[in-house]
Amino acid sequence: MPERPKPKGDGPDFKWLMEESKHLASLIGVSSKQIFEIFKAGTDWEFIIKMDALLEAASKAVVKAALANEYLDADDMDEFVDALPMRGRTSILKLLQASGCGDAERNLIDSVRVLRNGFAHDITQMEMSLIDVIKGRKDRTTLLRGLCWIKEYEEAALIKMYEKDGGLFRFGIVSGALTFMIAAYHSVIKQPEDPVAIGPETPPAS
Repeated sequence: MPERPKPKGDGPDFKWLMEESKHLASLIGVSSKQIFEIFKAGTDWEFIIKMDALLEAASKAVVKAALANEYLDADDMDEFVDALPMRGRTSILKLLQASGCGDAERNLIDSVRVLRNGFAHDITQMEMSLIDVIKGRKDRTTLLRGLCWIKEYEEAALIKMYEKDGGLFRFGIVSGALTFMIAAYHSVIKQPEDPVAIGPETPPAS
């Protein structure tokens, strides 16, 4: 089995990620306990659907903050953003890109949405593991790159590791989601003089 990979960047610990993500999580009405419960979900089907819902809510909160100004009615803007699709040319992901969201974070959000759609439209996958679902897809390389939150890896070895311990896969996805929430809060919503730098500067290597 390959050595357990290091997270992207220098890797702040999970406790720190959970604590710092509270700022944005509180704005969307999600507690740290609820995020941990998502991580511990009984099936990967439940995990990915709830993770997608978390990322969608966080993404929309970031976009609303980025678009907010004194000339636009807040309620109308909220309604407009809530009606946007997550993916596509005129989407939440495109607006996240325009607001400065990094490639790695957007790829994670997009990959979770792709898997969520796959799970939602195929009831036979409800009891399957996340890695088994991905292995059967033509876009598995793209999905693994977006989800694993690892800079450098060998795909076959990574798959074997996740087959042995699916919790590691979930851990990487949750870590990436929390990283997005922290970075987005500090760069778009709070707008400090010195933004917190915690994620990779470049997307993971293929």
